[in-house]
Amino acid sequence: MIIMAFFYFIVLIGAVIFYVMYKDDLSFYLLLSVLTLIPILLTTLILTRRKLKVSLVCKNDICRQNKECPLILRIKNDSIFTVSLLKIKISYSNALEGTKSYILINTPAHFKNTDEICLKLSSEYCGRIDACIEKIRIYDLFRLFSMKLKPERKEASFYVMPSITATEPSVINYSNPLSESPSYSKHRPGDDPSEIFGLHEYVPGDRISKVHWKVSAKEDKLIVKDYSLPLGNNVAIFICVSNNQKHSSHKVLSDYNKAVSISASLGAFLSENEISHTVYIMSDDEGLMVHSIDSEESYKMFLMSCVSKKIHSGSELLAYSDYIARCEEATASRYSHCIIICPGETEGIEQTLISGCELCHRQTLILTSAATTPLTRLPENTQFITLSTDNLSALSDIII
Repeated sequence: MIIMAFFYFIVLIGAVIFYVMYKDDLSFYLLLSVLTLIPILLTTLILTRRKLKVSLVCKNDICRQNKECPLILRIKNDSIFTVSLLKIKISYSNALEGTKSYILINTPAHFKNTDEICLKLSSEYCGRIDACIEKIRIYDLFRLFSMKLKPERKEASFYVMPSITATEPSVINYSNPLSESPSYSKHRPGDDPSEIFGLHEYVPGDRISKVHWKVSAKEDKLIVKDYSLPLGNNVAIFICVSNNQKHSSHKVLSDYNKAVSISASLGAFLSENEISHTVYIMSDDEGLMVHSIDSEESYKMFLMSCVSKKIHSGSELLAYSDYIARCEEATASRYSHCIIICPGETEGIEQTLISGCELCHRQTLILTSAATTPLTRLPENTQFITLSTDNLSALSDIII
């Protein structure tokens, strides 16, 4: 713009000199044209600015890792003037970390037309990708003047969900009389008389105490009640990854991505088998987040929350150590199986597991990377698995 202003200044001086030296109609009209160019350009720029709308739209709300997700920059120009140049600055970042990257776009905006520019973003890690139009400047035809433009819709987001691997852990027993759950199986009957699973016609062997006498009187035959099967909430998963500046953002996002993928894979298996479970995770946005998962809807809410909250920046094992402290104060429910997912570089793993070994029947430690020091003092009730690659098939070795 400075170069064009300098060029215009040279032309103006030339037009003035030409008019002084040759006072005729041509020199007058030439000088008049140069002088009126400024207000004409400013007027057209102001009028065009009022008729120009820029918005950012995301076509897909959910995308997969390493897959391109189209982000549409829509430029609608309803004026009769063409904008020679639009300079648009767009930022995007992963909500888990918050570090911004930028895209600079230079494009014209044709009159009476809507242009769409497709920006294809992808992410190696799970998370919520937030894109935002930071700045827009429009320029006149000769790029002598520019003005800021407020976008019509400046923000767009999409979710990159963690990869989920099919796993088949061994299920021994997830029933715990100390654990209460308001959820009941939708597929299998049980022995809880407080809820009725269904009704069926009497067959030899059914207990008389289960006969539904009111329904039997209406149907004129014996109808027996099937009681419901309560779903125990006896498995707890602790995601223990921290952004404590000891490692690069790449390492932190990699560990967190793997930890969430492990938790999601186990959660998918537990949900399919109607095993209610609870996931504990710390975040800088909301502190300790506790997700009780007993349905497909609660499972989806857990995934959305994991990929959209900023990674905790304190101690890695804070979620589990906080749970241990609340159990000792009798302010937290106890679980039969605690699964702790953390990086191999985490400090104080053995001491924390020793503190928690009396709170549950089993502990499972899952490391997302190889341990920096050998773990030699693990309690007897603790299972230890290292997943140093992206292959999560070893999760099938876990005993729930």
